[in-house]
Amino acid sequence: MEQTLMLKQLSEAVAGGFNACDRMENGQLYMLVNGVPTLNKDWTIATVDMLISVPNTYPVGGLDAFYIDSALMLHNGQKHPRVQPAPNILGKSWGVVSWHYNKPWSFSDTFLTHIYHCQDFLRKGSRSN
Repeated sequence: MEQTLMLKQLSEAVAGGFNACDRMENGQLYMLVNGVPTLNKDWTIATVDMLISVPNTYPVGGLDAFYIDSALMLHNGQKHPRVQPAPNILGKSWGVVSWHYNKPWSFSDTFLTHIYHCQDFLRKGSRSN
């Protein structure tokens, strides 16, 4: 993984208004983004924590699915069908969200564009397919 690029992109995410930092657990690098606005009244909470697994081959190996705070629920009291249970990571309970790109990962994609991609899931709420 290109450390300089990763730090630059993390700084861009912070400059873009996100509370983002890098974390390591069991040899796996993650980007933790705290307090991401859910942007839709379908959710029971207004902000949520997000965790993005960074592959060792990044940026060639692109970012994909993401983890979301397990407290996130739809207003009907149910979990979104795309949110599946995940193991505890960094001492916290998460759900993994299967929310993939409709196009191949490209070098123009960054941590910041991936956060926006993940936030699109939140924005769509119950309409996220």
